[in-house]
Amino acid sequence: MDSLNNGGDVEDLRVNGNLDKLLALGTRWVRIWIRWDKAQLYPSAFVPMNELDGPLNDAIVCGSGCGFRYIQTIDEQIALARAVGLNVILTTWFFPRWANDTADKPPDWAREDRGSAATPLDRLKPLEWRIPIGQLGPTGNYGQWLGWLIDRYGGYGRGLVLEIMNEPNGQLWPQQGPSATGDPYGPGEPTVGSDVAQMIATARAVSAERGDPMQLAAPALSDRARPGDRLFTPLETTVPATLAALGGLGFPPTPSFIWTHHNYSDIEHDVPSPTRAELVRELLRGRWRGRGGPGDPRVWLTEGGARLGSGEVSDLSIQAELLAASWTRMSAARGIEMFSNYLMYADPVANSGLCEADGTPRPVWDVFRRFPSFA
Repeated sequence: MDSLNNGGDVEDLRVNGNLDKLLALGTRWVRIWIRWDKAQLYPSAFVPMNELDGPLNDAIVCGSGCGFRYIQTIDEQIALARAVGLNVILTTWFFPRWANDTADKPPDWAREDRGSAATPLDRLKPLEWRIPIGQLGPTGNYGQWLGWLIDRYGGYGRGLVLEIMNEPNGQLWPQQGPSATGDPYGPGEPTVGSDVAQMIATARAVSAERGDPMQLAAPALSDRARPGDRLFTPLETTVPATLAALGGLGFPPTPSFIWTHHNYSDIEHDVPSPTRAELVRELLRGRWRGRGGPGDPRVWLTEGGARLGSGEVSDLSIQAELLAASWTRMSAARGIEMFSNYLMYADPVANSGLCEADGTPRPVWDVFRRFPSFA
């Protein structure tokens, strides 16, 4: 699902019969997003963390789209899902500009890490995607936010998994240090793996302080197969760099921490085994100390699908065939424990929905509905 901006979005579990659609699919899991920038409008020095669900956390422009009412929409969707037995992956996304030191920055600031010299302003990576460097530790802004999420939703126990980031190797910035050439848009030293590792270590520490009430997940990597640059770091670089940095941080064995991955390329390009998802598992082998351990690492595919017009996805029937083929591969692959489809509805950005925008099922709906659930 993709209820991102406010209550009543098309993917909101409270509208469009979405809860019934999920039950009809036979799925055991649903993914719900919570945007940090919309949930926490002000630094904790102005509105204490324990007041985020009250009227102090509000702004004139909000309505149900931000502040305490936005938090209520998330609470209600999670409660609905759990009431009918659906497990929830809650994914936190975006950073408040007050938290990542961009509140006073102009729209084209740090353009070299957000696009090219010719990229239009509205196509640059959002300022809200800037990593809150210096604030990633347990007592920093990011650590406090994760603590609030665990305090608020930890009561759901294993029925809720907190996924602490989304596609950091493609969305977040900076991906690299300063350019090593005379061109500011030229390559620098890849840095995003170290930041991802710090975020993972912080989540583990904050959860441990609270008795590990729920499972955690990260890093939800993009599986795009292309060379790295200032805007993107391929998984072949990100995974080893993250694991190396985690080793340096002394990440202890944590069976409740799940490695997550996105598998669009595998599906859309009909990648045979070994797929890119299987490659990730091999990169984790011997090094990952989360779920499955270094000897048998486990991977959850928390996002994926066949987007119309991407790769070999030329029409709706091919979309369905490619998804079915990927399911066959992934369900046979050792250590792959979750397979998902993003989204429920057709969307111009990720047109991999199970239904048209008006709710009419696509052929891929019937394919997905026939998959067995082992969860």
